[in-house]
Amino acid sequence: MRMETADASGFMTAAARRMVFWGSTIVGILGIVLALNAALSDEYTGAGACLAASALALGIIGFAFVRK
Repeated sequence: MRMETADASGFMTAAARRMVFWGSTIVGILGIVLALNAALSDEYTGAGACLAASALALGIIGFAFVRK
């Protein structure tokens, strides 16, 4: 019985890496902008939630592109 390994440079892998990068970048930047908007409107709980989402999204970028 032969074990087959997944191709690490296939089309779907490259597409998934692009989607992770651009989706997380958009969420990260938008989270910071919305946190500033919420903080200026004295909605500090919403600002904290936006910053948490932004930090998680930017952390996903770091995790996805540091490992191989």
